[in-house]
Amino acid sequence: MTTRGESLSVGEVRDIRRIMREKPSANGLRTFVISEAQGLTNAASNALLKSLEEPLPKNFFVLLTPLRSWLLNTVVSRSYVFTLPWQPQVGGDLSELVQDWTEYLISFWRTGRGLFEHTSQKGEVDEYLVREIVRACQQSLIKGHQGNHQSSLFNLFNLRKSPRTEVSIIHILHKALEALKTQANPSLILDWLALQIFSLLHSDSVNSS
Repeated sequence: MTTRGESLSVGEVRDIRRIMREKPSANGLRTFVISEAQGLTNAASNALLKSLEEPLPKNFFVLLTPLRSWLLNTVVSRSYVFTLPWQPQVGGDLSELVQDWTEYLISFWRTGRGLFEHTSQKGEVDEYLVREIVRACQQSLIKGHQGNHQSSLFNLFNLRKSPRTEVSIIHILHKALEALKTQANPSLILDWLALQIFSLLHSDSVNSS
């Protein structure tokens, strides 16, 4: 069974517990895979804890997340942690294109100007490009936590960094990825992402001054 953390409700966690009581088929093992596990609400994470604390035989959980610190400590403490490498970055022209677009975003998040003239150009933004832009933002946050502070994106976020701000940025990035699945216009999704993070960063700046 595979599901995503953002969409997993407390009721569905209870359903998983019910499924665990049924005898597995095939090779006698059952694995529950939760991708984007950092999207679990606190309520869903706490409901899942009972299954992690009292695992039933031949049932396994795999929780996938970019960074273990994005999960509740109580969940991490009941898990075996494996760190896997990021898949290789896209190469060639696309890598340079993603870099160009992250620079557009950085400029917009600092000044509130200069992005929409690019996103409004027909055919400039597609689904794959938006996914790679989001991936670049996620990797920037992770590399910053690993001590690599050379990223312009991490430095921008870190100017007004607080746990609440970082969690909000993570959720905005995931919502953008979810919106892509609905076949919404990628340009509008990128505009929404840019405006949400701009508002978040600048409201935090005002509140902290």
